[in-house]
Amino acid sequence: MLQIALSSSITEKFQKINETRSMTSEAQRQARRARLSSAKQALLAQRLTASADDAGNRIRQRADQQMYPLSFAQERLWFLAQLEPDSPAYNRPLTLRLNGPLDLSALEIALSDIVQRHQVLQATFTTVDGQPVQRIRTTQVLRLPLVDLSNLSASERAQQTDNLLAHTIRQPFDLSKNLFRTTLLRLSHQEHILLIVIHHIAFDAWSAQLFVQDLTTAYQADEPLPEPPLQYADFADWQRTQYISGAYDSQLDYWRQQLGGECSVLSLPTDRPHPAVQTYQGASEPLRLEKRLTRALRIQSQQAGVTLFMTLVAAFKVLLYRYTAQEDIIVGSPINNRNQVELEGLIGFVVNTLVLRTDLSGNPTWSALLQRVREVTLGAYANQNIPFEKLVAELENERDMSRHPLFQVMVTMHNRQPAGQSTFYGDLTVSQFPFNQETAEFDLHLLI
Repeated sequence: MLQIALSSSITEKFQKINETRSMTSEAQRQARRARLSSAKQALLAQRLTASADDAGNRIRQRADQQMYPLSFAQERLWFLAQLEPDSPAYNRPLTLRLNGPLDLSALEIALSDIVQRHQVLQATFTTVDGQPVQRIRTTQVLRLPLVDLSNLSASERAQQTDNLLAHTIRQPFDLSKNLFRTTLLRLSHQEHILLIVIHHIAFDAWSAQLFVQDLTTAYQADEPLPEPPLQYADFADWQRTQYISGAYDSQLDYWRQQLGGECSVLSLPTDRPHPAVQTYQGASEPLRLEKRLTRALRIQSQQAGVTLFMTLVAAFKVLLYRYTAQEDIIVGSPINNRNQVELEGLIGFVVNTLVLRTDLSGNPTWSALLQRVREVTLGAYANQNIPFEKLVAELENERDMSRHPLFQVMVTMHNRQPAGQSTFYGDLTVSQFPFNQETAEFDLHLLI
């Protein structure tokens, strides 16, 4: 009895302590939230709401492990591939410089391990009863071609490297056969360039980071990496179920209102007529901004209660207004779309596209324009789950093959610095190898 009484007393004491701690923690959380800017408070509220809504709606493994439907984003790229099978516009290259002693066999095994681990990299696409489906090739064997350039002079080696990278990246994929290829260039005994090209139908920018992380782990491991809890096919199946069930109806209503009426085409002052069909030919021009300018922009953003992204979008829209004299400015912007923890470690085409439409009429002040952009951006974040492809189907009655649907200008802001050199294994290091991008999906793409 004494032991029971003592236990009850201790239990009561711990309950009081926990209640006090809970009250203190809640007060601290409220204080921290009060210190956030209004933009960050709105984002936090949206994420907390999304977490509560998704608690009973988690992505689960599908029943059919061999064949499954495409996600909505995949379906659009598959359709474009049928229209233009020789186009390299959606090839996503990943180029890595490897410095140090390289074990070719271990690298090949590591690459094979990643392909086996992420089923979407083994997928092929076909049609069943007129509908596109994906199949998983579980017996795929990956071979790593090696091109030895070490006997060339420095200038010839540099030229051959650029030529080989450009040629390999431009080669189209036959989605009915494969959507993944890799090549290793040997520049010297201690220096290699690893080129990985994956079709966008199975890959996005977030996936590239995951791929490098998995490659580093697999190269060092003595056994295959563990199976991920979910595959991209599970996401694709879940997304379609969500849409059919009406889970996105309220978000679709928001976009109907936001993008209702005629969406004007930005008349950029190009130096040649717009082609009747997109060619996807392009080039890139880098520009580095000073740190003190970035610091000043961050301070101004904080003072205005907006994010740095909102400030930059507002400035970019002013520039577009200057060159087009149009007051209805629409740009696209990608969002990771990985707002469930199960998606964070998933390689695949998960990224979604938001449409940011801002009215610049009435000669607004800079402060007023920032608030307009803020309102539009927060609204887009709160309704980010509706697949862009369904917006196009709902809102665009006639497809113009000369332009990207709904918008022609994209703004992308990465929230991470480009990866620098890091240790791959022992004395072997890995870093990004820069290359010239020769394709473009949009008339103009601002990448920050």
